[in-house]
Amino acid sequence: MTSTSLAADESPVDVRELAWDIACIRGALSEIATCWRRSLPRLPGLPLRLPLQLHDTARQIEADAFCLADVNPGQAAGLATDMAARLASFQHDIAAARAMTHAPGSTGAGEQLLWDSVADARDRAGSRLPGLLVHQVTFAG
Repeated sequence: MTSTSLAADESPVDVRELAWDIACIRGALSEIATCWRRSLPRLPGLPLRLPLQLHDTARQIEADAFCLADVNPGQAAGLATDMAARLASFQHDIAAARAMTHAPGSTGAGEQLLWDSVADARDRAGSRLPGLLVHQVTFAG
């Protein structure tokens, strides 16, 4: 077999798990956006669009995860590398957003556990990419 073309429900387990991790991040970011809106009277400087922008980035990364199931191994390596770079940048953006409500002296917006959930899912997603790439190469062989 020379292609890894699969329907979304036939995607390799690693792709579905990676997409699930990213979906968990998106869900937590939606909840964080709600916490930030509710905290606006106490924390008027919060950029309310930021969690939604991060949510949109996560949606694109999730879509890219499913694209990994549909490309040939030569393309998969490049896409996985791009995803890894995007996840690293995403991690930096998440850390910056999290720091906005957890500066010294801040009472926060009540979203600490949600940020922990984002970090856990992001770490799982990052650890799945290498295994997914190995699967792509093995599957084509």
